[in-house]
This record gives sequence, C-alpha cells and structure tokens, in this order.
Amino acid sequence: MTRGMYAAAGGMLVGMRAGDVYANNLANASTTGYKADRVSFGSFQRVMLPSVKDGTGAIAQIAQSSTVNPITVDLTQGAIQETSNPLDIAIDGGGFLVVGTPAGERYTRDGHLTVDGAGQLVTGTGETVLSIANAPITVGNGSVSIHGNGEVFSNNQLVGQLRLVSLTDPANALKEGGNLISGGSPVNDTKSQVRQGMLESSNADTMRTMVEMIQTLRLVEMNQRVIQAQDSTLQQIIDVARK
Repeated sequence: MTRGMYAAAGGMLVGMRAGDVYANNLANASTTGYKADRVSFGSFQRVMLPSVKDGTGAIAQIAQSSTVNPITVDLTQGAIQETSNPLDIAIDGGGFLVVGTPAGERYTRDGHLTVDGAGQLVTGTGETVLSIANAPITVGNGSVSIHGNGEVFSNNQLVGQLRLVSLTDPANALKEGGNLISGGSPVNDTKSQVRQGMLESSNADTMRTMVEMIQTLRLVEMNQRVIQAQDSTLQQIIDVARK
C-alpha cells in the first residue's frame, strides 16, 4: 500500500520538476537565441521481489518510482528574422559567439550586440565579444560591417574577426544566466555563417510547450488522486483493524 503512495508521490515530484522546465521555456519563447531545455523520464529505483518470479524464472523486479533524467539543451537553430540593425547578427549553422566573462569564456547565440563606452563590441548584457585572437573587437563610433565569415569592419577598416565555436559534446553543455552556455567541449567553427542585420529567435515552441505543461498538470493531478485513493483505503483498513 505505502509502496503505491511512494510511487505516486514520486510521480508528482517528477511532474513538478518537468513543469518548472516547461515554464522556463515558455517564459523565454521570445528571448533572442534562447535554447530550450528538454525533459526525459527514467526509472528511479528497481527493487527485487524474491517471492515473485518473472517469465524466465528469475527473481522479478519492480520500479518503485520515476525520475527526471538530466536536463539536456536543444541546440536546434531557431528561425532567423531580419532587423536591419547593423549590430544585430544571427549565426546560420551550429556555431556560438565566444564572450569573455569574469568566470572565463562562455558561449551564446544571442547576437543582439552593442558598443560599450570603450568602443568595443559587447552583448546586450555587457559581456565582451571575443575575436579569433581572443581579444576584444574595437569598432569605435564608426560604421560597422560584419561579413559572413565573421570579419568585422569599422569605416571599411578590418578591426577583427568574430570567434565562433561549435559544441562537440552538447549533452554536457551547461546553461547559465544571461543566455550563456559553458562546457560542451567547444572547437573552432569555420563552417557557420554570420548574418548581419538579423537575429535568431528562440527555438522554444510555444504551442508544444503549452501542450507539455497541460500533460504535466494532468500527470500531477492523476498521481494526487492515486494518493488520495490509497490513503482512503489505508484508513479503512485501520478502522476495520480497530474493531
């Protein structure tokens, strides 16, 4: 009896954890370059049932509950939309911009760039955009042009080239605040193309996420009813035992 209640409670916890992920995806459905998190489920623990045999005569096992597997990042490219802003760039391909932070290099697909007080290219949240020489790119107050290979020109003078990397181990990529990613075993990317005057939309699908949230809510409600039913049955057993 209590095993069933534990399993249902585990199902509720799984549903709530998944719901948090879906809610975050929905909240970032309009965030430039955002990469959605994906949820998968697995068996939490299997226990042996010595008194029960399976079809092969071996001791049977039963899964006590379920769990959320490690969250993975969906690196699928989002839609590219034109903005006509010369400091907006989209990366067509699997590449990421490399930016410098106090914690070291980080990677982003958010190409909404600006120029800081020192005349350097920075992200919308202030991280320094790095060149292939791992140095800031200074454009000053000149007219900025960015070519497909990442070369950056200010007043028709070459001032640097954007460093792009691709992640060879995306399963181990970690999302951080500010639309940044770390890890993932990055390597230099020479295949992706930079599109000036464009931005990549979030790859979080609003309709898909809403459906996932509804399904998760129903999962939680179903497990809640299971707990209530088992609790009621257990109470009846206790009442009978007392007579």
